[in-house]
Amino acid sequence: MKARVEEVTERARSRWLGVFRTGKNKPGRVLGDGVSSPSSIELAEKPAMEVLPGQLVSVEPVTCGEEKKAPRGKIVEVLGYPDEPHVDMEAVIRKYGLSAEFSRLRAPGTGNAASKPFPGELARRENWTDRTVITIDPASARDFDDAISITATPSGWTLAVHIADVSHFVRPGGALDGEALRRGNSTYLPDRVLPMLPPRLSDDLCSLRPDVVRLTKVCEMNLIKGEDAPCTLCGRFHPQQGAPDLSGGLRHAEGKRQGGKFPPRCGKPGIWPPSCAATATPREPWIWTSRK
Repeated sequence: MKARVEEVTERARSRWLGVFRTGKNKPGRVLGDGVSSPSSIELAEKPAMEVLPGQLVSVEPVTCGEEKKAPRGKIVEVLGYPDEPHVDMEAVIRKYGLSAEFSRLRAPGTGNAASKPFPGELARRENWTDRTVITIDPASARDFDDAISITATPSGWTLAVHIADVSHFVRPGGALDGEALRRGNSTYLPDRVLPMLPPRLSDDLCSLRPDVVRLTKVCEMNLIKGEDAPCTLCGRFHPQQGAPDLSGGLRHAEGKRQGGKFPPRCGKPGIWPPSCAATATPREPWIWTSRK
């Protein structure tokens, strides 16, 4: 099948990036990378701000090079010289159309103090502040959105896996929901984070920081040890392979390693499920996390 482009209705990029060069009797030109930006862009007018040759600039398109003519645009921002600190990160943000700032978006409840969620919401939820809940993100993490608690039972263990309850603050179809959908995810750069949600949520209300009350969604799993049982990941049966280890691995039973080979893996590569019957229950508690 063959087709022909009839019309370009919308361009994916609203800005080009490139290095400014002066021109004789002309406003100058900008040299792009030839991929995300045209390799050569003629300036439609003299730059409104001071710009020096060799500096990285952002260009607003005026024409996109139709009818074999060179693309034309106007400089709207000067980022600096490419080898200057942080200029490369600013270029990445603009090259991929990432959003560094949030408009005046506000979620219900974000005006309250982070340590005092709505009393009515706390009354609706289970109070788990008497349990030891440990954040599993390292101290160097840029956000804390996961936590666990584990309790020994006569038949095995009860493992609770917590995730920050963002849904309490972000309502479906609201402004925050739309902005998060547009961004798609948080973007981690070497020197900063461009969060999917405003910092009041991502760094505070939805961050499971130690020693403050937070709302979570929990999957509570009851694990019965010492039995052959179907794995909840893939439905297959596995012989007993060991007990869960809080360090993240499994203590394999003596003699399970034969000829340098482990028993067949289950589910995702690298995951060794304990042999146990497992039942999972979703819950909505409020918790008090700790790093101890």
